[in-house]
Amino acid sequence: MRSPFMAITIGVGLGLLCSIAGQKFLNRMALAECRANPQKDLVTLSSFIGDARYCLSPHATGRFTSY
Repeated sequence: MRSPFMAITIGVGLGLLCSIAGQKFLNRMALAECRANPQKDLVTLSSFIGDARYCLSPHATGRFTSY
């Protein structure tokens, strides 16, 4: 590398690309988990690298009924 600035820029860029790919993988896993267990809720949060999906129980989301 010719300058530390380029090394930092390339490192941050590669780190963001890896984060985006990892988040897409985790989103697929959460979607598969929620499809396998219909009692759970799929929750989506938005961030700067894209949407993050989580498969949560109804108690975590506040959508439960107590009898």
